[in-house]
Amino acid sequence: TLVTRSITLIRGLFVSLLSLIEDKLQKKPELHLKTAILLARFCLY
Repeated sequence: TLVTRSITLIRGLFVSLLSLIEDKLQKKPELHLKTAILLARFCLY
């Protein structure tokens, strides 16, 4: 469905964004942890 495609697209963009800023996150463990938690919550919805 259109909703499923939208969710898949958003998740894909979100993962791409995380990949782009991964280097910065590795320099800030606490930020990486927060992002991981947000990603986990996002995937659960």
